[in-house]
Amino acid sequence: MRDSHDIYAVALLKTWFQEHQGLFNTYNFKSEFKDTANGSALVRLESTLYMTEVCVWDHASCMDVQILEIATEISSFPHVGECTTRQEFESELSKMLVWAKSNGDVSH
Repeated sequence: MRDSHDIYAVALLKTWFQEHQGLFNTYNFKSEFKDTANGSALVRLESTLYMTEVCVWDHASCMDVQILEIATEISSFPHVGECTTRQEFESELSKMLVWAKSNGDVSH
């Protein structure tokens, strides 16, 4: 990310993941964060209907988002590639929260 508030993608994703555990639990998503020594990380959210992965890389400040509908095995990729600013990165993560609220299951 190339602005005056330069923060690595992995650190941002980890913070986002930690801050939203309550939401993930409320909407019955199993959630997992994994990072690697080479500057990449992923968050996996899984419900009875969907499996979602948000993968980030510090190198080139990339983010890929994949949403798999389990029943149909159809994947969509709402974001793939570079996030040029911190604001863009945070905006994409905010979209994931909206998606989670719309597609989670609060009935269990």
